[in-house]
Amino acid sequence: MVRSKSGNARAGAIRWRADWVRVGLATGALLAAVFMGCARHTGGDLAWRAKADDASRVRVVIDGDRVIVEVWSGTGIGHAHVERVDGRRAREVLLRFHLQGLERLRIDYGKVVELSVSSMAPYTWTCGLVSGGPIVDEVDAESPYWMPVRLLAADGGPGRIPLRDGTIEVEMPRDALAGKSRSFDFDWIDFFR
Repeated sequence: MVRSKSGNARAGAIRWRADWVRVGLATGALLAAVFMGCARHTGGDLAWRAKADDASRVRVVIDGDRVIVEVWSGTGIGHAHVERVDGRRAREVLLRFHLQGLERLRIDYGKVVELSVSSMAPYTWTCGLVSGGPIVDEVDAESPYWMPVRLLAADGGPGRIPLRDGTIEVEMPRDALAGKSRSFDFDWIDFFR
């Protein structure tokens, strides 16, 4: 079969357009992957950024002199890195998890602290210092390593585990805010993964 010149030109133009569409889609997918897992936010003289593993997403929100790190986890198990890029220290750093439960949260800021929230009412939690394995030194609310926890329903009222559309809020320990570390890593496990 013989093709005309105009038929070949038309086929070449279609292939050229299809190639550019593929390049555009690939570029868009790459940018989405980068920005879905990484967040940076500045507010006043605070500047923080966060990066999560591939199955999770983080968002940094500056609210006055508070930093809120919001976490969504596709698998219920994840890891993230947060750092202060510039500016002064935050008065409070709050981790806000969009999970159903929090079996374990481990935070490493030069010292390692761990938290576990009970999945049964009254939803108490244990908190302590870690040295290479499980909690070695449990702490109470008077300790600089203590991490207050709030379970919130979607309407802002008290939450019940398993949370449906609610959040688990965990305040970073006072020791982490007073220390010299500009960054911290944390990992989590959801009961209902």
